[in-house]
Amino acid sequence: MLSWLGDRRAVHPLLLVAANHREVASLRGQALEALGSISFSRPRPPVEPVIGMLEDPEAQVRFWACYALSQFEDKTAIQALRRLLSDEAVCPGWWSVKGEAAWAIAELGGDPAADAIWEANSRWRASGGDPGAGAGSGTG
Repeated sequence: MLSWLGDRRAVHPLLLVAANHREVASLRGQALEALGSISFSRPRPPVEPVIGMLEDPEAQVRFWACYALSQFEDKTAIQALRRLLSDEAVCPGWWSVKGEAAWAIAELGGDPAADAIWEANSRWRASGGDPGAGAGSGTG
């Protein structure tokens, strides 16, 4: 896949797939995960379009948008990520959107509210929590 090779030509097609509400949520999430795997310096990563996907109705899209934003290393995303700290929806096979948002914020430099969620989710996962049943730690 072009994104795994760091090929920036993949950015536009991946954004198109991620934004396409006619595609299944799992494919849209995979597109966002792939965006997060591309190394950016120039051109700048697509922070604004991905921030917009934090409001998507599908939990998988919001979850993987959090992941992509954490990998873009752009602290301007923290404010938008904070809005998801109460999002209890679960990404199938993973954990809650709020858990991924907290992890993303921690990756970007932290925030006391997110750090508390991150710590609670880390303890929960360490105790053998089921990722499909609630919040957990980050993907990265």
